[in-house]
Amino acid sequence: MLQSTHLRRWAGLALMSLLLVAPSSLRASVNPESCKAAFDRWQEISLLPLTDWRFHPGHVPHGEATDLDDSAWKLFKVGEEWTTGPAWFRRWVEIPSSLNGYEIRQARLRFRIYIRGEHSVHLTIYFNGVRSAEGDYLEPSVLTESAQPGEKILIAVKAEVLGGQTQLRRAQLELDVAPGRPDPQMLLQECLSADLLIDSAPEGKAERAQHLDAALQTIDWVALEHGDQQTFDQSLQQAREKLRPLREWLKG
Repeated sequence: MLQSTHLRRWAGLALMSLLLVAPSSLRASVNPESCKAAFDRWQEISLLPLTDWRFHPGHVPHGEATDLDDSAWKLFKVGEEWTTGPAWFRRWVEIPSSLNGYEIRQARLRFRIYIRGEHSVHLTIYFNGVRSAEGDYLEPSVLTESAQPGEKILIAVKAEVLGGQTQLRRAQLELDVAPGRPDPQMLLQECLSADLLIDSAPEGKAERAQHLDAALQTIDWVALEHGDQQTFDQSLQQAREKLRPLREWLKG
C-alpha cells in the first residue's frame, strides 16, 4: 500500500509538472485525445456530485447534531449564492453500492466542498455530528475509510463568512479504490505522463506510441458498464502490463 501511494504521488507530480512546463510541441502528443478521454471518463465514474442541501442562514446551536430537525430549512443547490453571512448546510448521504457501475464496497470515500465569496470563508465539516476538518482552504475529508453500501452519514458544514455574495460552488464524494483492486486513476496518470513525454524523444517514438495505444485499448469500459468488476479489473492489470516498457523508460 505504501509503495502504491508513492507511485501515485510520483505519477501525479510528474503529470502536474509536465502540464505546467511542457511546451506546446510536447503537448501535441501521439494520442492525447485517447489518454485524456480515458482519464476524464474515470473522473466522471469516480465522483458523486452532492447537489442538494438543506440551508440555514445565521448561527444554529449544534447545527451538526444528527437529531436536529432540518426539514424546515431551505432547499439549496450547488451553484446558488447567499449574502447574509454565516450559514449552515446539511444533508444525509446513503452510501451506494456502486458509482456508474464501479462497485465501491470497502473503498475510501472523501468529501470535497468548495465555497467562495467576496470575503474569506472559514469552514467546519462534521460527519455524524463529529468534527472532521476545519479551515479556510480544505483538502477533501475522509468520509469513510471502508464504504458500506446502505450506510447513512450526515454531513454538516458550518460556513463562517462576514457577508457579501457567497457561493456553494462544488460538493462531491470522491472515490479511492478498495484495497486489493487495481487503481484506474494511477494507471491513467501514468498514461498521461507517458503521452506527454513521447514526443520529446523522437527515437523509438512510434514503438512507444504503440505500447501506449495498446494499453488504452485494453481497458474494458464495456465490462464496467455491465457491472462486471472482475473483467474490468483484469483489463486494468493487462493494460498496466502493456505499459511496462513505457514505465521502465520513464523511470530511466
